Amino acid sequence: MFSSLSRYKSVFSIFALTVAVSLSTGCCFSPYDNMRVTSSSIEFVGFGFKPNERIEIQAKGGIDPLADDEWETVAELWTESEASAVTTDGVEYFLFGSSGVRIPRRCWDPYGESHVTAIRCVDSDGRVLFTANESFPQAGFEVLELNLIDAWMQYGNRKDYITVWKD
Repeated sequence: MFSSLSRYKSVFSIFALTVAVSLSTGCCFSPYDNMRVTSSSIEFVGFGFKPNERIEIQAKGGIDPLADDEWETVAELWTESEASAVTTDGVEYFLFGSSGVRIPRRCWDPYGESHVTAIRCVDSDGRVLFTANESFPQAGFEVLELNLIDAWMQYGNRKDYITVWKD
């Protein structure tokens, strides 16, 4: 289930620290904002601050996510029981992920030849996890050369949801 997580581990610590230092919350860095998919099954990768923490994956129609449908919990994921990264200050980060969370048809709005959904991840305290504007494999390792605040400013999504497009 977590085989795809290994490719994120090299960048995970820097991103986790970036988000935690600047925003004090967990993060979901896959999927990312405006991601295009070919299936309703989407990979999720992120982290929280507690072991065995429930992370709700919520979705709704994406044409106007600020005004229409209510958020619907479509899946629950759990953070790992052991820390995946620890900062020098002792802050622990616990990875969560799934190779495929199916987003139901009712959560996709038609848009031309495509469909669009809005997605967010919510931790056990009811906080919406932060997201990214692009995938880290696409961003490359240049993110490692940025200071923490600059990395978040360049790659962080400012909305409390992401938009995913299905072709």
